[in-house]
Amino acid sequence: MLITPKSKNMEKESRLSKATEALVEAALLDAGTASQKELASKLEALQISFDNKINTLNQHLVKLKKDMSKISSSIQEENKQKTLERALSLTHLNSFVYYEDPGTRKHSADLAKEVIEWFMIDHGYYLTDAMLVYDEDREISNEETMAFLDKFKAQIKALIKREPRLEQEFDGRFLIYYS
Repeated sequence: MLITPKSKNMEKESRLSKATEALVEAALLDAGTASQKELASKLEALQISFDNKINTLNQHLVKLKKDMSKISSSIQEENKQKTLERALSLTHLNSFVYYEDPGTRKHSADLAKEVIEWFMIDHGYYLTDAMLVYDEDREISNEETMAFLDKFKAQIKALIKREPRLEQEFDGRFLIYYS
């Protein structure tokens, strides 16, 4: 094959064209890599922004739950106090007579009122032996004491609309609580 100046020029142009195409392709690849890096950087920044916003929302939710719990407790306490106030005015209902000392006749309405007043300040009330030991002029049995406690507990339950807690202490006294 005979090489002429024209064919040399064509060969140079062809090589230049191929080199140009390679440069353009390299530039496009470089630009694609750069835009991918930029896109990845933006996505990472967006992820961090979302994570921060989610953390902030979670903190607000925790605070909101605490606030709701406080409000709920406050409402429960208010309802308890209203129930106890109403019960104070109704202690005569379901009341019965018992004997505190030989011959000392008492009405359970008075005892119920005192117990409810202690409930209002979040305390229990000791039911003493003197309240439970005598029925007119004789000592009562353990079964009769338990019957008294059951009857009194039922009276309180009817007044406050919930079962009061009754516990026997180590010294034998009974303690009644708002539960």
